[in-house]
Formats: sequence, structure tokens, C-alpha cells
Amino acid sequence: MSRFSLAKLDHEYVVQAEGQSILRLSSRRQAAKLISALNEREDREAIGDDFHQRCRKPQPPPERGPQ
Repeated sequence: MSRFSLAKLDHEYVVQAEGQSILRLSSRRQAAKLISALNEREDREAIGDDFHQRCRKPQPPPERGPQ
């Protein structure tokens, strides 16, 4: 679920984050593009955080039995 949303207020479009207004734009298209970009960035960061966590805490190599 996205935490960014779009609301219309008079003749402006308001970009909201978690229910709080963060930006007002006169163009609906620009507001929609901004929300899309923010959501994509948030998705990339979520994936990237998981990747960095794995790099910081690598799994130990498997133990070898007697040969």
C-alpha cells in the first residue's frame, strides 16, 4: 500500500504523505507523476535496504566435515 496520495483542493492538487499535505501543484498530471516517482523510489530503497543488510551481515561459510 502506498503512503503517498493525491487530493484535490479548490483548483489545486495536493500531494499527501501519511495524511499530511506536503506539496500543492496546479497540474494533476505533475502531481500524479510525482507520486509515482516517490512510490518507485520507496520501493527501490526497500529492496536496497535488504541487499545492504545481507552485505553487512554475510552468512558464515558452511562447515566442512572431515575429508
